[in-house]
Amino acid sequence: NLLPVDGLPWKTLQLLLTNLAFIGSFLLQNSAYRAYSKIQIWPRRNWVYLVTFLVLNWYFYAIAPSYLLRVVIFSLAVILILCDLLFTSVLPLPRDTGFLRNLVIFLCIEYASAHMIRIVLMLLYTRQSVSWLENNPANLFIPAATLLNIVIWATVLILLEFNRASDLLQSQNATLESLATIDPLTGLRNRNDLSKNLDHMIEIADRYEEPISMILLDFDHFKEVNDKYGHDGGD
Repeated sequence: NLLPVDGLPWKTLQLLLTNLAFIGSFLLQNSAYRAYSKIQIWPRRNWVYLVTFLVLNWYFYAIAPSYLLRVVIFSLAVILILCDLLFTSVLPLPRDTGFLRNLVIFLCIEYASAHMIRIVLMLLYTRQSVSWLENNPANLFIPAATLLNIVIWATVLILLEFNRASDLLQSQNATLESLATIDPLTGLRNRNDLSKNLDHMIEIADRYEEPISMILLDFDHFKEVNDKYGHDGGD
């Protein structure tokens, strides 16, 4: 009885939950990119954005009903969140971070521009009826564009994660290659590397009829050095 299906409280709750889902999706996308950039995932200002947005939506629906102002507030909130992402998480990254960085910048500017256009169009037709505003083609376009934007963002985040995993794998492979072929004490190529490349080097020498040489060094009585100074000293 407290929330009748056809009553104002229930409709208000539906409105708040729907808007929370849309704005929450943008904040989560923001957090996902910040996590990829290894900076604070959920800054405190996100709570300020979220609470302020919900309070204003509630006020202009239940207290001072204004569909136009709710639309403008929603679009301004989206633009604010996108600008926050752009100026705190994307632009500070080095320019050599590649194609994905530029793609994120494009998406932020593109979607923020769409909401700016929506605000301008809604304000231009403030004299129209509420039903016309609700069915404004520019206004009806935004939910579809929002869903498409979420799909694109999800794809970008998956690509970012794949790119990071690929870089990590390459780094680990390079480390393993180094451990297998480089002597950690001297930094010189070890016997594994010699065994791997000797045949190839001999083939090249034979092909171009060039001499090839190998120098072997051995220290006599080196055991005495280890016995006197220890193995670390011998090394």
